[in-house]
Amino acid sequence: MGNYNYRRAATTLDRLHTIDLDKVLAIYKDRFADASDFTFVFTGSFKIDQIVPLLAQYLGSLPSIDRKENFKDLGIRSPQGLISKTVYKGKEDKATVVLIFDGNYIANPLENVKMSALEQILGYRLMERLREKESGVYTPSVGASTSVIPTGRYSVLANFGCSTGSVDQLIEATLDEIRKLQQNGVSEEDLQKFKSEEKRQNEVKVRDNGFWLGYLTESYRNNEDPKDLLNEDELLNRLTANDVQQAAEDYLNTNSFKRFVHMPEGK
Repeated sequence: MGNYNYRRAATTLDRLHTIDLDKVLAIYKDRFADASDFTFVFTGSFKIDQIVPLLAQYLGSLPSIDRKENFKDLGIRSPQGLISKTVYKGKEDKATVVLIFDGNYIANPLENVKMSALEQILGYRLMERLREKESGVYTPSVGASTSVIPTGRYSVLANFGCSTGSVDQLIEATLDEIRKLQQNGVSEEDLQKFKSEEKRQNEVKVRDNGFWLGYLTESYRNNEDPKDLLNEDELLNRLTANDVQQAAEDYLNTNSFKRFVHMPEGK
């Protein structure tokens, strides 16, 4: 998925043996020699007037040489087109299937909600089709992710474990469900189920310091307005079945995706 770029390759013993500890230490010292453009985010229960002296003491004393740095786009992108790879390793008589749909993405609050709806509703559909109707898999899962840096990208991943003889049948069933989403849209029942679950999760997550730490950090890093969170329920209310259908058409190209299968040796 990293187009065989060295920075995306798996860690091996041979690669570990090339590590130079002196170089590692030099990189570490260089990275932490300048805190002038660091950004710190604090969440939790504290009083501003009580924490300011601590910030001055512990952050104000950090080294500063006034460097201004930014990320560098290394040009690492996933390969384009339809790709199929099968790996034969191990002895356990089962297969693991991973299907990945990815491409360019223009992030905005409404598009992010549409992507979340696509992720969840496709998950409902695959659970019903693959596990209950086909009786062929353990627990299928669907995950969607988006990124802004270094450039806008999205990835939708569907994966499941199954018997070695059911791989092709269940991959075709997965693609069939995607095509149905694209052609027929989503049911009102699935749409309302997504909206209810999302609103419930929104109520829970805003009580958690860990959520706020991640959310505020990502908002700052991606130059997004943190107040967008206040409009999430409004966006959910506006979301239509046509929006999810359009997202399925935009982001799930069944003619251009990655198909990875793990099979036991000798199959």
